[in-house]
Formats: sequence, structure tokens, C-alpha cells
Amino acid sequence: MASDLELEFRVLSDPELIVIESFGLRHEAGGPWGDIARPATLVLDRQGQVVWRDVTENWRVRPRPDEILAVLASIP
Repeated sequence: MASDLELEFRVLSDPELIVIESFGLRHEAGGPWGDIARPATLVLDRQGQVVWRDVTENWRVRPRPDEILAVLASIP
């Protein structure tokens, strides 16, 4: 998929749901796809701790870039 879309960044996968579970993002009512992740945006600090998160039920509803940039600017 990343090649087809000519993405210039790495795309990661979590088929065992390890990361999804660790961040509490499992959406057990994933429909025909089975268990999937809830739509989420996470900001982690340099130590890997979540300092901000936005979790939604609607994948179309995402935080605005300026909101995320403000959070990033506030991290020491």
C-alpha cells in the first residue's frame, strides 16, 4: 500500500494488536474486519509517554493540524 501510494514515510502494522491494546485503542465491534483500532491521534514525549490523545468513534473527525502543533509546541 505504501508503495502504491508513493508514501515517503514508514507505515507500521500491528497484526497482533499489541500496540493497540497497550494504548487502550481496541475497538472490539470492528465489524467484518474483526477487532480494529479506534480512530486516534496520540502525541508522545521523548520518553514514549502519552502526553495528549484524541480518540473518536468517527474516523472522519480528527484534530486540526494547528491543534496538534500547539500540543507539540507545549512539550518541553
